[in-house]
Amino acid sequence: MPLDDAAMFPLLTEASRGLLTRLREHTSAPRWTHRCGDRLTAEALARVRGYADSLKAKRNSSPRGQPSWVGEFLDHCRRDVPFYRERLPSGESLEAMPATLREDLRTGYWRFVPDTADLRDILTYWTSGTSGTMVMVPSCPEAPVKYLPVFEAALRALGIGMKGGNRMSIVQAMCQRSAYTYPSVMSYFDGAGLARLNLNPSEWRSPADRAAFLAEFTPELVTGDPVGLVELASLPLREPPKALISSATALLPGTRSKLEAAFGCPVLNLYAMHEVGPIGIDHGNGLEILAPDIHVEILAADGSPCPPGVRGEITITSAFNPFLPLVRYRTGDHAALDLSAPAPRLVEFEGRAPAVFRSASGRIFNSIDVSRVLSDCPLPALSLIQRADGSVTMRTRCDEAMASLVREQLVDLFEGVGVEVERIPKESPWEGKLIQYRSDMPVTEHQKGD
Repeated sequence: MPLDDAAMFPLLTEASRGLLTRLREHTSAPRWTHRCGDRLTAEALARVRGYADSLKAKRNSSPRGQPSWVGEFLDHCRRDVPFYRERLPSGESLEAMPATLREDLRTGYWRFVPDTADLRDILTYWTSGTSGTMVMVPSCPEAPVKYLPVFEAALRALGIGMKGGNRMSIVQAMCQRSAYTYPSVMSYFDGAGLARLNLNPSEWRSPADRAAFLAEFTPELVTGDPVGLVELASLPLREPPKALISSATALLPGTRSKLEAAFGCPVLNLYAMHEVGPIGIDHGNGLEILAPDIHVEILAADGSPCPPGVRGEITITSAFNPFLPLVRYRTGDHAALDLSAPAPRLVEFEGRAPAVFRSASGRIFNSIDVSRVLSDCPLPALSLIQRADGSVTMRTRCDEAMASLVREQLVDLFEGVGVEVERIPKESPWEGKLIQYRSDMPVTEHQKGD
């Protein structure tokens, strides 16, 4: 049975009810496909506000070793979480704990829900992550809302504040063939509006309605993937947002520069995982680790810790989602830890293990090198494949001049290997992940180490 507004918005006020009605019924609104509310009670909202206070404290104190909360968290996992009850050895040293794998979630996500959890609050949804393997994620109403104070903290560091109240505060922008879209209001921001918009013109009664709706409901903050944000930049907006937060995939520097020029505001890049939470936010100098209940380690392939500055697998201990506590969760993404700044940062980030390519001369390099070569090109999405015969095909969304430049740079990198650049028209949907690298070339372990 669908939830009514009383169940979806326990803290709905008359003012926020009026705003929600305007968003739902506006003549320029898209064809909404879904209904969604924060489901926050007064007690849950108080916990989220307490979390926001802890974020302010963390910016003044960023421990370099094991955070003080980890010992108690491990005790909680041993005592209350079925998956960890027989798995975690005694003691408080995190380095002595075994890793948790995505496969553990895939085969038994229910074992991660603490015995103490109130199952009346449970939410579940599927996520494919970077691996493409679907995993069910158990959650609760306050976990997704906790992203908001993390966003606030990142914006506050840039001198930007969120007003909230009886206005639109956040738009989530995408441009897909189809997507869940809905209007909502946020108790955390005193009833301010949120809209999840698909900017694909076919999802609106008229393409002009996109700009008209955003002129009526001007957001303070826009979040979305690079394709959605680039599409937003093509619209004649009456007023730019205070900031953009790109997520879901890598944001190339060229795309970031294009968005900053179009909107005249900071563009941040969020690294997050549905099962973990917001891991880091980058505004040009590495992914700053903000969440006070997420601890990051960098591990080598054999499980040993990598020293600062050395790349390895990003491994997360997270109390962010009370219904999915994670101990040393190996993400499959790679980066190095930089401890030179006041807050720890992840640098040299690359999602998943880098794909390995080979040039015409036999030189071996990886997808990080490709990303660097293309870093100044404003490409919102790309897919690069090297086949077993050495030929390279790249799919992207750009104009003819940019496609020619991209091809020249790739021919130079691959040292004369045949390179085809396929342009995907703006009106055609982008299929699959936004940043994809694949190599079918046979590469020996010796060559990988050269």
